[in-house]
Amino acid sequence: MTTPEAREILDRAGEPLRWGAEQVVAWHLAWGRYHFLTREADEALRRFEQAGAAAGADSSQLTASHIGLGLAHEALGNLEQAVAAYGRAVELSEHSRSRTSTVERVRFFEARAVCFRRLEAYEGLVRVLHRMHRDEDAFFWSEHTKARVLVEAMARAPHGAGLGLPAELRQQEEDLTNRIAALSSRGEERESSQQQLRRLYAERDALVDRLRREYPEYASMQYPLPLHASELALAPNEVLLAYEVTEPQSYLFLVRGGEVERVYEIKLSRPELTDLVERFRSSFVQVTSAADLKALDLAVGEELYDLLLRPALAGVEAGEHVLVVPDEAIGLVPLEALVVRSDGRSQWRATRWGPAPTGVEYVGDTRVFAYWQSGTTMTTVRRLRKAVPGDRVLLVADSALAAPGDCAQPVFQAGGAEQPTALGSGMAGTLRDGQPDGPVSRSTGFVQFTDSLRHAYGERVWVMPGLTATWRVLQREPLDQYAVLVFAMHGVLSDGTSGRGQPALVLSGADGGPSENGHLTMTDVMGLNLRAEIVTLMACETGAGELAGGEGIMAMGRAFQYAGARSVLVSLWKVEDESTNLLAQAFFEKMAAGRPKLEALQAARRVLRESGYEHPFFWAPFVLIGEDEVAGTPGRRAGRLASTSPN
Repeated sequence: MTTPEAREILDRAGEPLRWGAEQVVAWHLAWGRYHFLTREADEALRRFEQAGAAAGADSSQLTASHIGLGLAHEALGNLEQAVAAYGRAVELSEHSRSRTSTVERVRFFEARAVCFRRLEAYEGLVRVLHRMHRDEDAFFWSEHTKARVLVEAMARAPHGAGLGLPAELRQQEEDLTNRIAALSSRGEERESSQQQLRRLYAERDALVDRLRREYPEYASMQYPLPLHASELALAPNEVLLAYEVTEPQSYLFLVRGGEVERVYEIKLSRPELTDLVERFRSSFVQVTSAADLKALDLAVGEELYDLLLRPALAGVEAGEHVLVVPDEAIGLVPLEALVVRSDGRSQWRATRWGPAPTGVEYVGDTRVFAYWQSGTTMTTVRRLRKAVPGDRVLLVADSALAAPGDCAQPVFQAGGAEQPTALGSGMAGTLRDGQPDGPVSRSTGFVQFTDSLRHAYGERVWVMPGLTATWRVLQREPLDQYAVLVFAMHGVLSDGTSGRGQPALVLSGADGGPSENGHLTMTDVMGLNLRAEIVTLMACETGAGELAGGEGIMAMGRAFQYAGARSVLVSLWKVEDESTNLLAQAFFEKMAAGRPKLEALQAARRVLRESGYEHPFFWAPFVLIGEDEVAGTPGRRAGRLASTSPN
């Protein structure tokens, strides 16, 4: 709707002489938003004040009026008033969130309070506090908008008995929780029931306040809150780069040594930044043949590097390890694929596996990153540090598809030609220098990968292949006894046509379980009990998914962390079969030899590129989400990995 159209509708609505209180508030809010969008901040402020005065005790309307007040004060330069208004909106939102179920919380921040997204209050605090040179506080509120549900899931465990919580307090906590759940489940609208529920919530709030004062370790686990920079569990040689995307512009926080050292402004609006990321990402997600590799937009890759990384990396020492907290669309592209430098006259040369640009330096040539959903998530994982019982390895694979990463991508050959038979059709020929070696069945590829895994880990490997890999079999398997889990099968995203509402891994068959269609969905995974050091998802787009504002990208990698994995290796686009098989073999060989996960990933990428897979489409899709080090091992962090380092 255009601004003139909105004005016409508001004019037709007339004065709310006979309207109820709710309609009056909505009317003032609509006018306030209109005046804000037309840059009439004074008039917008007046309307939002009127809305707040008429809202009474309605939480949603009060939240909306305070968000509007914050926006108007911010536009007028009244920064203290803006902080107060946004802060009150956040207070109301947090109060509402504490009374919602886990399922509802996933979409809580992007939901609207009348005409504003709740997220706008938190983003407003980040912007205004930065303008006031209060960057520590700005970072704290940025942490509020990232992966809150995930942090709470990770932290919830039976820690009370081991953290000195008296039995009577544990009982009081349990009784309150049960009474609130029982009363809420009835859905009674009677005033007496609502009053009783409010009293129970007040009792619980008072109990939580007491726990935070007297038993802070227990409270931090059971009722986790976002953390300040000074509270993050960063090693001395680690730097955290955390992004915050907002509507007018975005920000990059550089955190080192327990403080926000610097904040970089990314002067693009949310739509502009999203469009730029999507343009670069399309260079990879739309590849279906060797000819498509030439669509790689080096200029956009370099522009993104200049915006997202160049200023911050200039202040990172060679030996420092970089952790990245992406936000929104930034989480859908591996930063290692961004272009540091191209000579402006880049030529395309034919390689064994298709065309690749020359004269290009990528971020991945010298750096490798660990990605986290938030600094608080990272700290929670490190505080818990659950011991992994044993060193067993489980491979769950579809032997009919064979190699990890089989997503029906074509096999490429020199000169930009493409094999007519796409992988996933049951048989595929392997090409070397344009000449087929002959058809290789999917089962042959499966055996090769299994052999390489057993070569790396020996008899510790247990294989669950083919039709034996079903939901019920997975449920019966003691998954919490495995240090490494490998899923080599199709990965699928949610869509609106097949009835599949969430990302999933495709198992070989159905057996009457929750995933009767053979899909291991995000919900299924979140119900598993894992203690794995790493889960490796050698399938397509396992790191991609649906963006939930304030929570991040809801994808398979997140689900496995929710279930208890310390780190997950995921892909950000549809991967090619042969190159993924080679990368997976090299990755596990290096990791089994004692390399930290990121060193193993960097070495595997190098093996791939030295084998002719020079285009980032092949070597860049897999990223590590979560912890690099194995629990209980001394820190061996490699911030900058020189290309000359040994494999």
